[in-house]
Amino acid sequence: MRSKNPLCLLLAFFLIALGAVQAQTAAPREVAVHAGRLIDVRTGQVTKDAYVVIQGDRILSIASSAPKDDAVIDMSQYTIVPGLVDCHAHILSDPTTQTAGKYLMTSAPPATVRGVANLQIWLAHGLTALS
Repeated sequence: MRSKNPLCLLLAFFLIALGAVQAQTAAPREVAVHAGRLIDVRTGQVTKDAYVVIQGDRILSIASSAPKDDAVIDMSQYTIVPGLVDCHAHILSDPTTQTAGKYLMTSAPPATVRGVANLQIWLAHGLTALS
């Protein structure tokens, strides 16, 4: 059966094109983040002047010097922790209106857009997991 909604067709085309572009791209290059202090939350050890080597969305290693040919992001004035977890998050909430009635009157599309914006803000502030 053929879809009568042109938005569905446009979305399907976009996803197919995105998959083709990602298949053609090379492996992401490595980036090193220079941390002034790096906290190992498992052991409680604080390492000064550590380099966190990242490729794509994965941490490859922790090094004591910058790896050769890697781009370096200087965060030497900061303390870096592995990630923060927010154990109580209202992803779709609007911080400007904290009323239950407003939440019930919001349809799915605006709530989704607001949720994506909220997730981007949390990620920018260092939160890597929400529950």
